[in-house]
Amino acid sequence: MNLRLPLGALLCFSACFDQCLEGGSGGTGGGEEQPSFDAEYDLVEATGEWSITGTSTTSSCVSSTTAGKTSFTLTTPQERAAEFTARSGYFTANAQVPLVLVPGTGTATCNAMQRSCPSNPGTPQDVPGFFLITAGEPGPTSLGELGEDPPDGLAFFPTLSEPILPRLCDGTSYDAPRVFRRGRPITVAQLKSGRFVVEASGTAPLGPKAGAPGDAVTPVTGTLTYTFRFVYQTKDYDPSKAVEAPQLPSFDECLTTPATSIDALDDAALAYADGGTELPLDALGCRRITVARAGGGETLTHELTAGTKLVYDATTGTTRAERDLFTLYRRVDDATGLRETFDSNADGFDEESVDSVYSGGTWQSTTAKYFDQGMTTPHRTVTVTRVDATTMQVRVEAAGRVEDEFVTSIEERACFDSTSMTDPACRPAATGPCTGGKMKCTPMQKRDMRTALKDALAKGNECMTKAGYDGFQPSGKGLTLLATDKLNLICSNNPCDDFGSFKSEKNADGTHDFMINLARGTGVGLQSTLFHEMLHSDPSFKHNDPMVEMSAKACKLHLADRTYACEAMCFAPKVGGACACERCLNPSKSEPKKEICDKCKDFGACPGRPGVRSDGKMGEMSQGIAAWCDRQKILCDTKAECDSACTVGGGCQQIKTVCDDTCN
Repeated sequence: MNLRLPLGALLCFSACFDQCLEGGSGGTGGGEEQPSFDAEYDLVEATGEWSITGTSTTSSCVSSTTAGKTSFTLTTPQERAAEFTARSGYFTANAQVPLVLVPGTGTATCNAMQRSCPSNPGTPQDVPGFFLITAGEPGPTSLGELGEDPPDGLAFFPTLSEPILPRLCDGTSYDAPRVFRRGRPITVAQLKSGRFVVEASGTAPLGPKAGAPGDAVTPVTGTLTYTFRFVYQTKDYDPSKAVEAPQLPSFDECLTTPATSIDALDDAALAYADGGTELPLDALGCRRITVARAGGGETLTHELTAGTKLVYDATTGTTRAERDLFTLYRRVDDATGLRETFDSNADGFDEESVDSVYSGGTWQSTTAKYFDQGMTTPHRTVTVTRVDATTMQVRVEAAGRVEDEFVTSIEERACFDSTSMTDPACRPAATGPCTGGKMKCTPMQKRDMRTALKDALAKGNECMTKAGYDGFQPSGKGLTLLATDKLNLICSNNPCDDFGSFKSEKNADGTHDFMINLARGTGVGLQSTLFHEMLHSDPSFKHNDPMVEMSAKACKLHLADRTYACEAMCFAPKVGGACACERCLNPSKSEPKKEICDKCKDFGACPGRPGVRSDGKMGEMSQGIAAWCDRQKILCDTKAECDSACTVGGGCQQIKTVCDDTCN
């Protein structure tokens, strides 16, 4: 173990020798500065193994992997394989080890025929391997840094660089929680003792590999089993000075949040009705809603545990383990109004806040503000104000100017589902006589609707997160409303009714009317409409009804309306193409930013329609541009056509999903 004087002390001896002998100038007490701890460690032992079993499913085959692993054993100790400098808080370690890669093997069942997977099994391979180990969690400044002069009781997760994981027998890619490369916590005191061990063992669930937005995903399930141990020590290590590793609890089972079941939602609703304050939404409590009641009001907080967080306590000089907890959605409801906040990506920063004002129990207005990371001034504001008992005014402002303003219905409707929005008529033809009405869903229908909405929220939220949407968190709010039974579910059996509707204004009992037409949608189509209606619970997703009707007739609904665009992007991606993705991610109707176009290009071309082009010839009409004249309720293919048709004083609003400022 080497002890070196800090650089500052060396400079002081060379530049101001007399002052240093006296303990420094300008102060009292003086005293010599303590030397910084600085050590290098040898790698004296290392073993490890990652093995998998799993299943991947395609349209024609189910492939089951029964064996496959990556393993290593250190054959020769390695000198100077790790170092730690207390003054800077820098820590890093590495290991060069021979890896043995055993290919995945198993069986594949294709069209009821079973065969070996793969057809020609490979043989184990010996390849060189290299691991870099850093203080990855927590790292106050960057990987490998623990902060200057970290205290002895500070614990951290030593984290391995990505190992070469074994492959499934059919070669399908997969994901797994990061826990498979993270060691158990070690402390600074262990580093200073001259010996530390990076080790862990356990299992992690396999899941599908996320691809580009719009890409088909191959379902994968299975288990990754892992164990590794790296032992580092200084040449002059004294075993009598050994320091034990801290024994801390773990919440890593929440790294992959268990799916919320309909039974968990029903149990939560019953517990809420009985006055419960802790409403778990899965068996492990990784997702939960807490309830605080006071003065006739209540606060609902939707929390998500994303693993284990280490917290150093300066008063005790020790580190404790806590849930790595995020608030996805908070809802404060009292007599004066409703206040909501959203953290869409669980980073601890609220990207959206919504304030709704009530007077005498009647909703008056709602203001939504959208924030960039770390900013306190919103980049966008949407204000919705009551006009009368059935209508409201929507006003959208950004960068100090009004972007959009229109009047719409308080109860917002879906005239289309995700597969019919390109039809040239506002309402697709009914398939039967226009009979039947709307009524409160039966208990069986209600359970079916809650199940379908739960699944729709999971699918839609995953889709919008994957595409890079930043703002409203539909799953956080939707599951909160389901768990507290705040949706007044209304069922219609009339094939001529709308697909669905959502009323933003609360009823006297605090619920929101949520209508779904069982005669017009089943399966994915039903989920699509349910997700559409949940989007309406946010002020950014409001229909300008006349524009919706005219854009539908022009087959440009995905271009003009953000709610339909997000619905199509998540539930019928090929129907809306890149246009639906770009409109969903871009809250403005202006030209999207290049990064949005880049995110959406994998969705494919926008759907087109034949028509008379500006040159007078028949051809494919662009679905990426349009222009809207609100005064005369006219939608045109180009702004030039709109300016000509909207004859009094101009006033055409350009609508674009094209990253080309010359295309208008």
